[in-house]
Amino acid sequence: MTIIKSSIYLKNHEHEALDTDVTEAFNVASGGERIPITLECFCQITRQTISYIKLSHPDFKAIAYGYIGALLSGDLINLNESTTTRIVSLFMMKASAHGNQLNLEAIPDIKEECLRIWKEESKKLDSVKVKFWSGWLLEAKKNSAHLNLQGVHKIYGHTFTNEIYESLQRHALKYMTVNVTNLNRMFVFMVKNHKSWPASTFSDPLRIEAFFNALLKETFIKAHNTGKNLHSTAKAWNAFTVNIESALIDSSIWARPFSDILPRVRTPTIKGEKTNITETKKGVLVKQKLITDIPLALTDEEAILLLFNDIEADIKLVVDWATAEANDLWDRCQRRKELAKKGRVVGLVPRFIDNDYLLACICTTFETNGYSLQFGTKYTFRIPPPVLAHTLGLPKSDALDPYKFLLVSQHHEITTAFLSELNLYDEHGNLSGFIKAGGTYQLVGYKDRRGPSLSELKITLNDRTVELVKQIIEITKPVRSYLKKNGDDLWRKLFISCGRGFSPPVITRYPAYNQTTIPSPRVQSILAAMKPHTSKNQAELEKYLTRLSLGSLRASCGVQVYLETMSVEKMSKALGHLRYNPELLAHYLPAPILEFFQSRWIRIFQKALICEAMKDSEYILEATQFSSIKELHIFLTNHALKDIPTHMEEPEKLNENKPIKKESRVYFSVSKGILTALLSLEKAVDNSTEPHRVNGYAKYWSRISSLITNEIESGYDQKLKSHLFEAKKHINHEAMEALIYGPAC
Repeated sequence: MTIIKSSIYLKNHEHEALDTDVTEAFNVASGGERIPITLECFCQITRQTISYIKLSHPDFKAIAYGYIGALLSGDLINLNESTTTRIVSLFMMKASAHGNQLNLEAIPDIKEECLRIWKEESKKLDSVKVKFWSGWLLEAKKNSAHLNLQGVHKIYGHTFTNEIYESLQRHALKYMTVNVTNLNRMFVFMVKNHKSWPASTFSDPLRIEAFFNALLKETFIKAHNTGKNLHSTAKAWNAFTVNIESALIDSSIWARPFSDILPRVRTPTIKGEKTNITETKKGVLVKQKLITDIPLALTDEEAILLLFNDIEADIKLVVDWATAEANDLWDRCQRRKELAKKGRVVGLVPRFIDNDYLLACICTTFETNGYSLQFGTKYTFRIPPPVLAHTLGLPKSDALDPYKFLLVSQHHEITTAFLSELNLYDEHGNLSGFIKAGGTYQLVGYKDRRGPSLSELKITLNDRTVELVKQIIEITKPVRSYLKKNGDDLWRKLFISCGRGFSPPVITRYPAYNQTTIPSPRVQSILAAMKPHTSKNQAELEKYLTRLSLGSLRASCGVQVYLETMSVEKMSKALGHLRYNPELLAHYLPAPILEFFQSRWIRIFQKALICEAMKDSEYILEATQFSSIKELHIFLTNHALKDIPTHMEEPEKLNENKPIKKESRVYFSVSKGILTALLSLEKAVDNSTEPHRVNGYAKYWSRISSLITNEIESGYDQKLKSHLFEAKKHINHEAMEALIYGPAC
């Protein structure tokens, strides 16, 4: 029996058994923050109170021993041994300051006495308070979340609260995941306004409808005042009311309103072009779906640089950083195994042992005895547990995030939920999430948004990602073995972590960073690790990190597929969508960029007419000697691209007697000189040994060159073929090499 199953929900508990002065007396920093709340829990479940005067009374010793026994037994809260020892020591130190003769040095001697007192106390606990402090964990098939029912329990009583919880729990078990955001907002609203909405409200058809109308009003006023997306708020509200009806009204826990259904909000369909739009601090509207923020107002010039430069550079940064971090973790894991061959199994290590040999002995001991929550505490006097876990190459919090980014960068159909919930083994212990099929390996998991019948997702891996998954399995092996040995079903998951050091293993969380977490040492270390892979300054890098997630990387990679193929269908397939959605791209890119492709790029090549060649010299490169990529870009723009026909540009000048051809055409004028310049640039880009340094203009015109060549070669115009033949003979990619790496400005 563990009463406090998670410290996450403890912030919702109030102090009733401890006086304010007592709470302050035990509010110890540096690891003792849990003392006041766990002592409060102990007192409530054992029906005791502590005043400030009582701290110095002889009777306090029995309370203190019972509390220590509850901590040491693990019945009060689930903590590792080192944390428990630290909390007990800090409690004894603070308690002894009040003259109650608690001897800090006597902890080993009083352990048995403390456990005995707690064992007697545990036979007569307040069952209602035990339930109260156990929290209301709502569990679905694939996730769980805590309900904020503490206030409801206090105001409305145990029976009322427990009926709500049990009905919601039965309902949650039907679903893969559960979201408690609006449920908890409702509970807070109930407690804050309990005088207006007593328990009788929920058994009255008229009053319950009035309650939800009031809750609806507050929800949307608050969403509006805080700048929340009202369309998303409406969708979440409607889903919330459907769940309330299914869980609490259909089951007759609450009354059915006379209107038969709870109030709903109209949610008109919003086109993709209006989604994911945010205003920056400088007042610029941007599309925020990719790692790269895309301003809504862009010129063609800016669009070229953004799409062919910034998006690719942002993807490359996370891939380079993740590769280096994954390699480092793997090297540390392998080093542990090598050092284990050079040491011996040790218990308590002599203080004067050589550092190198100490580490070898620790590695030998770890490989022999395996992972445990107490392992790191044995060597604390020489190596802090978090540092030791890092040195041994264990999967600490965030350590496996680089592997997740690398998998998504290679297989864009992988989603955050897919990785978080991926089971490596099935319930029978068979390997099920990483299987060999048809000569290669597959990751097999689920993507719930595809629907129950199509939710299974099989991702065929390449050689690189097969190796990555094998490394993940090896790195997590010690933690996985510990979980399996202790009968914890988490051992089946692919991504598991040992927390900051040697903590109880958990499923890894999805990588997410924001302005609040930027100052933390953990995030600052990530920024420091990224600096060698980018030219961004500190402010730019911090902004980049706040935009980085598995979702934004996946979206950026999807857009990159589109830029390379000019096919929304291929982009949709790369993202693992079951059905092609013609508006898909509008969710990722703003209208100006879409217009750039549709009116200047796609139509140039999908509806192009290559005009009769201009009779310029094929020796154009020698004659012009372009000094910068911008100079070359201006030349090609002025002399190669021709605008759409006059009757489309200025329809008011159209002669009404002259018929218009329905097919719109965009003209591209070429000559031997133009072709020579384009082909030289294309070859320079193709031959580049540092493709990540190639600027956006160069990539843009190289792509155009390739498409023009294909158009001429697949056509029947012998004159154009002749010019292409001559241009190929005069390709001079050396003349372009300096330009493709130069700045685009």
